[in-house]
Amino acid sequence: IPAPSYGEMVTCANATAFTFNNFNAVGWGVDNNGGKAYLSGDCSLNVSAASATVKGQYDFSCPAGATKVGGTAKTAAFTIAASPTAGAKTFLTFKALFDGETSGGWDAFTVVVRDAVTNAATTFTPDKSLIYKKWGVISLDVSALVGKKVVVEFIFDSGDCTNNAGTAPLWNSSAGIFVEDIMVRADK
Repeated sequence: IPAPSYGEMVTCANATAFTFNNFNAVGWGVDNNGGKAYLSGDCSLNVSAASATVKGQYDFSCPAGATKVGGTAKTAAFTIAASPTAGAKTFLTFKALFDGETSGGWDAFTVVVRDAVTNAATTFTPDKSLIYKKWGVISLDVSALVGKKVVVEFIFDSGDCTNNAGTAPLWNSSAGIFVEDIMVRADK
């Protein structure tokens, strides 16, 4: 298997690996949210309260006057390398945990891989059922973008301020979205 074109474990020390464009004070960030909202490193890329008010209790409640929360987290630009093996496919993979509304257009989570030169966007809507209230792996085929310089954008939009505040400890009814172990590499 070839070396990855991009890899980011997501650690507290490397929070500057991402740039953020959030709607308001509650949006994407890199932190450990009270010490529980990460899987393999010491932090995660996430939309949840910037600091859990109770250790292990998360939410993405709207700040006063807001109508929704969310925003965009972007990687630095990188080139997706071609595999030396004919017929190889290239995937963007990451681990994620989603805890929010699963119906309608609420709590929308999308991933955009944007050509850094032309600004053309390839948009993916990950299947939230694979990561609902549990850590799972999302794998997106980006083979069509091999050889291009790209930026990966993680986008979350709550769509409203309803059902964003949790009531129970750890992984309550609306903890948010958490992302880790981001990698782009060919499968062979």
